[in-house]
Amino acid sequence: KKATVEYHASAQLDDVLDVGLRCERIGNSSLLFAFGIFSGQRLLVSGELVYVFADPAAQKSRPVPAALRAMLEQYEAGHPMVDVRVGDWATLGREAGALRTAVFVKEQGIDAAIEVDGRDDTAVHAVAFNRLGLPVATGRLLREGAAVGADGTGQSVIGRMAVDRAVRGQRWGREVLDALVAAAQQRGDRAVALHAQASAEGFYRRAGFAVVGELYEEAGIAHVSMARSL
Repeated sequence: KKATVEYHASAQLDDVLDVGLRCERIGNSSLLFAFGIFSGQRLLVSGELVYVFADPAAQKSRPVPAALRAMLEQYEAGHPMVDVRVGDWATLGREAGALRTAVFVKEQGIDAAIEVDGRDDTAVHAVAFNRLGLPVATGRLLREGAAVGADGTGQSVIGRMAVDRAVRGQRWGREVLDALVAAAQQRGDRAVALHAQASAEGFYRRAGFAVVGELYEEAGIAHVSMARSL
């Protein structure tokens, strides 16, 4: 409905800019956001954005939905925006399966027969749900049978890591990964391995994984084997 912008200083070529956005106020049908663009500690641009929640068909304002109001208020208060649930396929399979199909089959073009490998029933699954109850990230944890020792401990394998395309880069995948690593630690495994798409190698390195093999191709996509001791 309305936007105001105030310029305070200029950026220079090659400056790294940070953009901050905060929900200042939620009215009956309106939302007020304040924003700033920074170069280091220097404020370059500030402003306000006023949005009116409306029915797109009737073109009339509507009350801000209670779920959206609660989500924004909780975010500004510093509460977590996702709830990571760990469980079996019977509990989480519907949400995990739908997200994997959207990412692997529809987006990446992987054959559905490859994506569904018959191992989900024996795996530990993790699914991150946002504050609206929608699944946004998932992954699974398998026990690598050949690596299980006499004491029952062994090596876990993490796989089927998928994050909804609309929310990538917001750490939801990392929260799922951390939950699966924690599950492996809790059952006493000595190590955890994974077969990462090459484009995600940096993501797993930041979580403590190291490359343990050469690049190879699977389902037409470059992969690399990685592992981490527990």
